[in-house]
Amino acid sequence: MTSSARNPDHQAEFFLCLSRAFLPPMAASAWEGIAGYLAPDLRDIASALGRERMAEIDALEAALKAVPDHQALLLGYSSLFFAPPIKVYLNAGMYLDSALMGAHTMGMQEFYARNGVARSDDFKDMPDHLAIQFEFLAVLFARTAEAEDEATREAAFKAARDFMRYFMVPWLPTLARETMGKAGGEAGRMPYVHLAELARAEVEEALEDLLAAFPLTGEDLTVQPVAGGESAPLQLPPEATAEALDEMMQRLREAGLDTSHLEVDQRQRDFNLGMKPKNPVTLKKTSRQP
Repeated sequence: MTSSARNPDHQAEFFLCLSRAFLPPMAASAWEGIAGYLAPDLRDIASALGRERMAEIDALEAALKAVPDHQALLLGYSSLFFAPPIKVYLNAGMYLDSALMGAHTMGMQEFYARNGVARSDDFKDMPDHLAIQFEFLAVLFARTAEAEDEATREAAFKAARDFMRYFMVPWLPTLARETMGKAGGEAGRMPYVHLAELARAEVEEALEDLLAAFPLTGEDLTVQPVAGGESAPLQLPPEATAEALDEMMQRLREAGLDTSHLEVDQRQRDFNLGMKPKNPVTLKKTSRQP
């Protein structure tokens, strides 16, 4: 059996680390975790999985050591992923549909529901945010490790396989290229260049593992989890995203840092952001979960 299927608990841990790493590093504890523990944890888990990730993890560790403090990382994250006009999106729908709340995002929401999970209300972003995608994968792999019967275990593996092939592999290479191109060598942004490349490589290899362990059948190839029809941007006002942006600006000001990269007229900011986030990241069990 392949590495991801043989070591689902380690695979869950790797994806959970990536999920946390792609969240806005608002709190001091987030900085402490990223700066002090992220690279060593990823290195240990990659070794347990038998992954050839050490060069990229070493580069991530070096990039993190070049970030002087929490505020520098927060500024790097905000200027790369938050500041309007946004340089790089962490929302899959912007790559898969060229729109927010398009067909793929709606398909993801249904995929979550079919697998017994729902978004909690403590994170201000969309259901297609990369952090929620990685946490969903972590939930599925953890479920396989805890399964009491083979049917539950296989169903969770196949769900992870299909989620990666439909909703992650098609856009993560573009994310990695975009992040590299827009980072500009700035210290606070460079860790995310290496994280984006790690995300791409790990998802692609985990999918290869699951395709080898659970090959696609004719039925698998006919199932389309994304509804047909044209995608349309969400037309609702983005209060939640504006709230998250205001919180980030306040944190930066408190640290004595410049916020001019975030200070845009509210109406223009709403237009540039173009979304009303729906708080991903922490998945919670629903009544559908086995």
